[in-house]
Amino acid sequence: MTHQTVTQVRRSLLRGAFALIGLAASSANQAAAAPRARRRSRDEVLYEQAWTFVQEHFDRVGDVIAGPVSLLQRQYGLGYGQALELAGQLEQAQVWTVFRDAAGMRCARRQIRV
Repeated sequence: MTHQTVTQVRRSLLRGAFALIGLAASSANQAAAAPRARRRSRDEVLYEQAWTFVQEHFDRVGDVIAGPVSLLQRQYGLGYGQALELAGQLEQAQVWTVFRDAAGMRCARRQIRV
């Protein structure tokens, strides 16, 4: 092999490597943006499921639910913080009102819509 051929091969290999690095970098940027979109969608789906579940639960057990955050944790396998945030979203949407009873237990009362 001549010196010129070796140089051409090295340049070709370097171009290929840089192309792969560029491809990997652009894929990483796309992958970093994708979970945010999926998470938002998953949260919206979870909220809709929880809304339906809570309405059905009220229909089955009455107008007061004891331990609404724990109920959401068990039903959807969430951590306490996630379940508390979801309970807050449901309260903002006026699905229920969260309060503490005389014993200090957190409960949720169905919002009466007029």
